[in-house]
Parts: sequence; C-alpha cells; structure tokens
Amino acid sequence: MNSPAPVSAGLAPANAPASRASGEREPTLARRLARRFALSGGARDYWRGMDAVLSVATTNTDDPHRALGRFLSIPFAAFAIHVLDESRRLGIDRLYFLAREGAAFMRLCRRLARARGEAMPDAAYLGVSRASTFLPSMRELSFAEISRVWYQYPDQSFSRLLRNLSLDPRVFGPLGSRCGIADPDAPIGNPLANAGLARFLGDERVRAEFIAARDHSRLLLAEYLRDRGWFDARFAGLVDVGWKGSMQTNLWRAAPPARLHGLYLALSPIVGDDAPGCSRAGFFADTRADDWAQDQILLNGPVFEMFATARHGSVRGYERRKDRAGRVRPVIEHHAEEAENFRGVFARVHRGIDEGISAIERAGGWRDLSGAELRPAVLDLLRRYVVYPTRREADQFMSYSHPENFGVYETSRYVFTESIGRLIASGPVVSAPKRIRDAVLRHLWPPGIVRRSGVPFANAILDGELTRRARR
Repeated sequence: MNSPAPVSAGLAPANAPASRASGEREPTLARRLARRFALSGGARDYWRGMDAVLSVATTNTDDPHRALGRFLSIPFAAFAIHVLDESRRLGIDRLYFLAREGAAFMRLCRRLARARGEAMPDAAYLGVSRASTFLPSMRELSFAEISRVWYQYPDQSFSRLLRNLSLDPRVFGPLGSRCGIADPDAPIGNPLANAGLARFLGDERVRAEFIAARDHSRLLLAEYLRDRGWFDARFAGLVDVGWKGSMQTNLWRAAPPARLHGLYLALSPIVGDDAPGCSRAGFFADTRADDWAQDQILLNGPVFEMFATARHGSVRGYERRKDRAGRVRPVIEHHAEEAENFRGVFARVHRGIDEGISAIERAGGWRDLSGAELRPAVLDLLRRYVVYPTRREADQFMSYSHPENFGVYETSRYVFTESIGRLIASGPVVSAPKRIRDAVLRHLWPPGIVRRSGVPFANAILDGELTRRARR
C-alpha cells in the first residue's frame, strides 16, 4: 500500500488520508506515527524500498563528490518514477519540464520509462524562469503585486526591484527620480512607508509605461508557449524541483492552459496560489501536509537544486528571432562562477548521479516499485543526510556555491561566517546561546554547520529544538 503523500488543492493523491473533521482534536504524536505506519503498507513494503535504494547507494569511491552524486541519484530517480506514476493516474497528456532543474528530470524520466517498459506522455522543455515570467504575470503595478517579490526577498532597493520586475532601468530609472527616489540602490525597508515608491506606483506615466512593457512581455511569453504546444494540452503537468511553485503561479496568471498540475520534488507553497484548474503537490515534502518529519529535508534545499541545474544559463526574458520565421526564443544570461562550478567539483557530482542512474537502469528501473512505495525509504535516507550528516559530508558541502539569479542576485555560499566570540560579546551572557542558535538557523544548512562544530550530540540537540519549534 502507498505511503501518505501531500494533498494538493483539488487533486488529492490516491493514497491521501482523509482530513480531520471540524472540531476534532489534534492527534497525538503516537497516533500520528501509528497512522503513518498503517498507511505505509507495513514493514515489508518499507524494507522492499530500502533494499532497492541501498543496492544503489553503495559505492567504493573515495571521491566525496562522486559519492554525493551517487546518493542524489536515489531521490532523483524516485521522483522521476513518481512523475511517471502520477501522469498516468491523473491523465496528464503533456509534461512540461521547467528550466533549469527540469532538464535533468526530463532525461531521468525518459531513461527510467525505457528501463521500466512504460509509456511517457509527450514532453517538452520550457525555457522559463521567475525573472522571465513575473512581469507577464502582473495584473497591475501596485503594492499588492510587488509584495509577491517582497514576501520572499524583503531586502529590496529600487534598482533591484526594477530588475526583479524586468522593467528597463533606462525608462523607469528617470521616472523613479522624478517621483523622489534619489538613491536607487538604497534599501527601501518598509515599502508601505516609502513616499517615493508610493508616488512611483501611483504615477500615471509610470503606469502607462508599465502596461506597455507588461503587455509586450506577455505577448512574447504566450507566443513562445504556443510554439511549445502549451495551449493544445487538455491537462498539462509541470515538473520542477520546487520550492514555492512561483513559476507555475506566474504561468497560470499570464497564459493559463485548460488545466495545470505541478509535480515537485518538494514544495513549500504560498497559501492561495492555487486556483480552480491549477493545482500542485510536493513528492518528498509538502508543507501543507503538516508533517515535520518530511519537511526536514527542506533544511538543505540547495543540495537538490544545485545538482539538478542545467548548464545553459538563466532565462532573462524573450526576444523574436531576426529571421524569416521570426519565432520567439528565450534570452539566456551566463554566469562566470556558475560555469567554473560545472567544470570543477559539480562535474564529479554529476558523474556520480549518472553512475547511480545507470545502476538503477541495470536493475530494471525498479520496475516492481512505485514512487510512493520508494518514498518512505528514500525519505529516511534524505533525513539522515540533511539532519545528521557525517563530518566529511558537512566539510565537502562548504566547497560548493550557487549564484542566485532572482531576488537577491548574489552567490550563496555555505561557510559559517559569524564569529561565535562576537555573538557572545554582543549582549548579555545569559542570552548568548539564543544569539548563537539564531545565527546558526539563519544559515542555508544549519545541521551541516552544527556537525562541523565538533560539539558532541549537537545535531541531536538541534533536531530536538527544531522539532519542538515545529509543534508537530
């Protein structure tokens, strides 16, 4: 029997438990664990999945980067099998794999469909990004609309806001100055209290220029999607790594197909983004499922995102080809540091991923197991890595970096840069542990930093603290 999976608005997985009736008391931890075990099909199904994944996880390499790749091949393959399963179950007739992580998942779905002897729906790769789809998705220029950026990236300046909205600074920069925005690079802080920004959003000329830019970008996006068969699908499925599903929201607002469902490796969606005909669900984690045990893998989202990312650069927008056909194509922006990553240790991780997938292919693509049956065992492996990494795994992760191409436009690094001495000296000694804890939790992978501290049982203490705070 299948394991419990997150519930998507309007599209509950076949194995989803019934929701609690109004007024029913919150189940105790013991009842939650008993319910999960009952729905997982018992120990036999769990160990069938664990036997399958452990046969691939074993590797004799001394290269920690290849070992990480071999490890990542397991959740990537299980997710690809889940995409194939859900496409059949839901009747999805066309899959769209979103740039840039979707390129890896499209290849995996095709390889594993062949290995398992299964059919796969028609599929296409979409050159999209948050930057290329946000402006076309905007209904107007207002506080309500720009709050969709501010909610995730609160440290905005006027110049950064223009970049996130894909608005030409040569046009909108002078308009901002005219509205009283003297320093476009100064942090805005509270947008509701910024008089210059309020004047800018309400200015008639600004709004006219915005509508022209928005409509032009929406036209190009819709034409690009039409060429990819977007509007011909009866039920389109989107495939991506996660986390908010914001590109799906943008596409649905800008150019909605007949019906759309997002399939994500993990999901932490913004409440209210789904609509009739537009749904989404996370496979390994979906924060709407109220299950801290699965949500723990989101403590290190970058490990999935970095090594599923395609090499081709980020999509900034769209342009029409200057040839007879005049078709619309994505505009690609390349990043020097990212190219260096792909030539260096990332190549070794990717080699390990390919080795793992090849081993799964030789095993028939795990054809006797569904994605839902693989999920409990794979989740346990992921939780072990994310929450209780070895010292070698934690040290190795510090060598990675990941350029952010939307929101903050900076390179994420994973070294702990805070000074413990400075944190202790910055306030009362009695509250120093809280300051240290908060600094660790601001990091992109808190358990990795704790493991590198060398403090005995520190990861168990952190796990207990995070579990307590989750109130699950």
